[in-house]
Amino acid sequence: MLYNIEGDLQSHYEILHEMFSRLASCKGQWRIHARGRVNDRKYHAGAGHLVRRERIQLTLKNPPYVKTNILTPSIPCGGKILYFFPDLVLICDRGNVGAVSYQNLSVEITQTQFIEEGSLPGDAKIVEYTWKYVNKSDGPDRRFKDNRKLPIALYAELDFSSTVGLKEKFQFSNGEVVGGFVEALGAIAALTRAGDWHVR
Repeated sequence: MLYNIEGDLQSHYEILHEMFSRLASCKGQWRIHARGRVNDRKYHAGAGHLVRRERIQLTLKNPPYVKTNILTPSIPCGGKILYFFPDLVLICDRGNVGAVSYQNLSVEITQTQFIEEGSLPGDAKIVEYTWKYVNKSDGPDRRFKDNRKLPIALYAELDFSSTVGLKEKFQFSNGEVVGGFVEALGAIAALTRAGDWHVR
């Protein structure tokens, strides 16, 4: 996969790289595994849902066994890795390879308030505080001696999906940089949809 990118696609792909670099600078980066409802909020800091997540690290790297002349933005997601090439998103999954065109890639951003019980990322925005154990009025439950105060951070969640079965959700501590990356993806999708691009 050797690329000679020209015209508007070259400038849009350079912007994608820049926005990806900002996204990769987030102090907190996670892949969301699952989300479930909470039956008793007082034992979960008042949260309405439990989120299972794993830390990830966005990097510039190329797929194994693929010869290419560019460095590719990549996002790990479990056993899979998403590689953002100029003309498509390559999905490598333990020896299996699939591809999604930018036109068929759906990307959505949502803001979420997350009760952070672990270490708080340095670029996180705290919007409120709660307690590890809450009473009915959302105040501290005095029955628990180790009832510590917990920050509620405002994070951004990024959803990728496609008609071929891609469905992944990620969370980032700095929501201000997520929008730029999504806009860059949208610009490439619009360009490829119009057919106004050239790769050799």
